[in-house]
Amino acid sequence: MVDTQLDLSAIVANLEALTTLVDNNDGTLTYTDEDGNPTILDVANLETLTSIALNPDNTNIDYTDEDGVITQLDLSAIVANLEALTTLVDNNDGTLTYTDEDGNPTFLDVANLETLTSIALNPDNTNIDYTDEDGVTTQLDLSAIVANLEALTTLVDNNDGTLT
Repeated sequence: MVDTQLDLSAIVANLEALTTLVDNNDGTLTYTDEDGNPTILDVANLETLTSIALNPDNTNIDYTDEDGVITQLDLSAIVANLEALTTLVDNNDGTLTYTDEDGNPTFLDVANLETLTSIALNPDNTNIDYTDEDGVTTQLDLSAIVANLEALTTLVDNNDGTLT
């Protein structure tokens, strides 16, 4: 038997294609082919830079394209087309008129929705007057309450220098 050893490294080295791609950190790449020939690729201007922002007038959107050209998009027509216009008017008679987006009025009677009551000390300083939502006044007599809660005390002179 003949021992022959085959050196594959020479075959692989001969067939292998060695290339490199290096970022030059300046917007270019250097591609080196298998023969060692460098090619500079300028990729700085390949990116498309655009922006969109609300204009300081709060009415337009400014679109800036990759060449720095600004196009203004007017929002007022869009808002006017989509805006819902309604009104609510106080008729000063206890009613409100609501007008919807289509111009249809709706009358709302709110005069009787509020409950008006009051409570106050009567000028006699003895009664409290409660007036309900219909204007009916009810007097609450405080004298019975005070009499019930009052503490009665007496002080008697015993004519001997003492008090009882």
